Amino acid sequence: MDRAAMQMSPREARMAPLALVRFWRFLNAFGLSKGLVSERDVTLTAPLISLFHIDNTECQVVAGRAYLRMCLEASSLGLAGWPMAALSDNPTTNAQVCERFGIGSDRRLVQVIRFGEPTGEAPARARRPLSEVIR
Repeated sequence: MDRAAMQMSPREARMAPLALVRFWRFLNAFGLSKGLVSERDVTLTAPLISLFHIDNTECQVVAGRAYLRMCLEASSLGLAGWPMAALSDNPTTNAQVCERFGIGSDRRLVQVIRFGEPTGEAPARARRPLSEVIR
């Protein structure tokens, strides 16, 4: 994602590589890294958190289509979505979420997504022109 899509000012975009790469260990040692990446407050106040899970035998294409339809439906209701991939991508947290919310071993947690009212202007789409993708 580009700077505009992440709603970063030009200054924030210049500083991000320093904070996230060069000085991360230093910031982490003094407990300052959590403030840069934490979404605790907005997660705890989110009006809706969705756990998208599928049957283990489900076709990945069908599952992906259902996930995108869910996101489009939320958008049509005036909601924006913020995927919380760390909860589903990390095997430990994935297992903890499944246990906490009763998602059985016959199912697979694909994504946890936080929904809420959009704030601010929607960023410009950072997509390549179709002529660059299909030749």
